[in-house]
Amino acid sequence: MIKNLQNSILKISIKFFSHNYFPATFTSKNTKEVSNLDEYLNKEHYLKKLIEEREKEEKEEEDNKKLQELYAKMKRREAEVSLSNVDFAKIQTDSINLIPKENFQTVDELFYFLKNLTSRASEQNIEKCVKGLLFLAPQINSTDLENIYYKQFISILRDNIDLISESRNYLFITKFLDLFCVIDAKLWEKLERKVLSKQRMIPIIELIEIFLHFSNQKEGSDHFYDRCEEIFQANFEKMVFKDFFLILQGYFNGKYGTKEFMQTLLSKIKDSINDASPKDLIKLAYIFNQAQGSVEGLFTLIEQKIIEKIDFLTFDDLSNCGVALGARESEKLFSLLEERMMRDLKELNPLKIKQILEGLAFNYKASKELMLYLKPYILKDIQYFSPAELAKIVKSYYIIEAIDSDDNFFRILEKKIVAHLKDLKNVKNEELMEFVRCYCVTRNGSREFYKLLELVISYKFQDLIKNVEYIDGMYKFYSTSGFCSPELLKQFEVLL
Repeated sequence: MIKNLQNSILKISIKFFSHNYFPATFTSKNTKEVSNLDEYLNKEHYLKKLIEEREKEEKEEEDNKKLQELYAKMKRREAEVSLSNVDFAKIQTDSINLIPKENFQTVDELFYFLKNLTSRASEQNIEKCVKGLLFLAPQINSTDLENIYYKQFISILRDNIDLISESRNYLFITKFLDLFCVIDAKLWEKLERKVLSKQRMIPIIELIEIFLHFSNQKEGSDHFYDRCEEIFQANFEKMVFKDFFLILQGYFNGKYGTKEFMQTLLSKIKDSINDASPKDLIKLAYIFNQAQGSVEGLFTLIEQKIIEKIDFLTFDDLSNCGVALGARESEKLFSLLEERMMRDLKELNPLKIKQILEGLAFNYKASKELMLYLKPYILKDIQYFSPAELAKIVKSYYIIEAIDSDDNFFRILEKKIVAHLKDLKNVKNEELMEFVRCYCVTRNGSREFYKLLELVISYKFQDLIKNVEYIDGMYKFYSTSGFCSPELLKQFEVLL
């Protein structure tokens, strides 16, 4: 700028001196013009005027440059908003804490969000996604669980679990992992560590639920169950029946719990049993026989409470009650169950027949009259029963002694089982075990049936020996009944 100003001054100076030393011949008109020019070319005035003009030119040039830059910026922005030029990766990174304002309304909306979730997901985003998956769980199918974006979310959750700080989110995440049966040992392990490290921040009610979800999936280390046992026992005085019962379910599912702890827990349940619902009583009866420890009079108390509330049980509850209490010799209770089940029976469809059999017949608590009544209905809907169920039906009729002079019923059931045995590829080992158990006890099969059963067992013998319980069980029944060849017994004896 200074150099330009110097050049301009030089040019004007030359012009100024040329006018002074080489004057032209002027007329009167020219004289006036020269006078004005002299006034204009006053040195100080001239320099001031020159500087103002130069600054004006530079300002105009600067403004023009800014205008060009603004125009170029607008063109670039116009290109960026074109869908073909959007940098989605940058948008994902910049929007890391962006979460929906409302809950997801559809599975597509949820999976679109999962698609654009970055690996550096915030706790807010993880919470929103987990809640969305739980809310939309009834609409999510097995195909959705194979979706790449769902699997990607599991990886994101595993990688970011250490960043979760809100204790409430541990419950949401554990519930999600349980409900969706997520098999990821590393994720469960990292979640366990977080729960144990934050146990003082987690309300005891939420910790019980978290513990239950772990046990449902058979997850959690020995240390996790032992630590939970310590925490629960220290808080027993703050708990009610529902809490005690959930803890019992958890230790029953996970097959954990010290004998002393279970004894104390069952005592607490007995003391608060008046608060149990009819469904809770049925579940409690089922668990009681298999839980470690025992409390005198608890099972009798459970039966008494069920009888008191039997009118509040649905048909499904009655069937489940029969299964839960099957090992008990309570004639009064099972008589009431049978009476209530038949009273509530509006139509005898295959599902209802199965429920009656499971609740009363398979544990041999049904009356002979009920079993005879069911015969024609079983034959009518025989295609709905599995071969193993048909074998159990044969055994139930034999033990309950619901057998009349007509044995055609048993021949029809045997015929269905024989057809299945001939389909070698589809016969399962557990079915063979059930056939041996039922027909060696009842001695109700034909000679041809026992021969076919032995042939199938010999054919699948190498597969059967992988399970010691099957080999031990079959040998026990065959050796006491004599319904197989000596060669097959020798094969069993070599392995035992």
